[in-house]
Amino acid sequence: MEGGLLANVVRNGTMKEGTANPLSSWSLVTAGGGTGSIAADTAGPLNAANQRALRLTVTGNGPGQRVGAANGGFYGIGVRPSTTYQVAFWARATAGFTGPLTVTIESTGGAVHATSSLSGLGIGWQKFTTTLTTGPGAPVSTANEDWSWAPPTPRRSPRSTTGSGRRT
Repeated sequence: MEGGLLANVVRNGTMKEGTANPLSSWSLVTAGGGTGSIAADTAGPLNAANQRALRLTVTGNGPGQRVGAANGGFYGIGVRPSTTYQVAFWARATAGFTGPLTVTIESTGGAVHATSSLSGLGIGWQKFTTTLTTGPGAPVSTANEDWSWAPPTPRRSPRSTTGSGRRT
């Protein structure tokens, strides 16, 4: 279930919506000249109930560059000043991937409202949880997206499926 009582703000977090490739509600985002792609991935699913994941393949990501996947939520992701968002997702990486995975809430214009960097991404599926807290100057807005970024110069690509983002 998406939306509903848990205030899930990520649309198609289960990767089950539609059969499009890339997955519905997800888009590739790059900055500073980084390059990559996203696609549906059915190899080595999380479990029998969740057979598809979002695969982020990074082909170029040096210093000052970013490559990631974005989700605009349901009509944008609402942001308010000094608000904490709970984020939970499952992720894994291909062998040889090094570095953290960064999760942000950013405006559609590129302003970063909240960020968290997570380490320990390995070749087996792992559940990650973190909080994102907006600053007191964050605008009240729904023109925002949830972005997940690979680190600069990774050796391999992360493979992940996003669970839920929940505001508390």
